[in-house]
Formats: sequence, structure tokens, C-alpha cells
Amino acid sequence: MEVELDDFGTGFSSLKYLKGFPINCIKIDQSFVKDALISETSKAIINGTIHLAHELGFTIFEEGIEEKAQLNYLIDEGCDGFQGYLLGKPQPLSYYQKGEI
Repeated sequence: MEVELDDFGTGFSSLKYLKGFPINCIKIDQSFVKDALISETSKAIINGTIHLAHELGFTIFEEGIEEKAQLNYLIDEGCDGFQGYLLGKPQPLSYYQKGEI
């Protein structure tokens, strides 16, 4: 079973969850990528989270990719997967139910 921890780094997400739940994947909240190219703090959080996830054997995704420069930065840092408007707009459930993918 695949368990993903969504919006990691905000709200109720906690490092404790990485230890207490059978998590396979962490998805870093989009708020960090929005200013990652200009904020050393956001870069440090992203890089640290990517490293931590890999050390724990998790897959790491970044949400909210809107610019090619953001994508290139995350690829260089070793992020495993990406989602955001740069890559594709969200689709309604009916899109998938009709077998259009």
C-alpha cells in the first residue's frame, strides 16, 4: 500500500509522522517552491527535506511547479517527482472515469 504525506512542512505535518506511519512518499508543500529561487531559507528546507526523505527510503515530490527554473532546480537537487501547472492542470474526476488517460 502506498501512503503519501501531502503538504509536508505546513499545518499538522510533523517529523513524528515520518516515524509513526507507514509512509512511502512525501509531497513538499507548494509554499516552499514559490520562492525557492530567491529565498535561501526555502532552499534549505527543500534540500533538507529531499535529503531526509531519501535517507528514510521515501520518494519525494514537490507540489506547485509553475516555472521551468523551479523544475530545473528541483531536478538538480534530486527531487523524484513533480506536480503543478507547468506540467498539467488538475483534471475533474470525470476525466479519469471516462478513460481519457
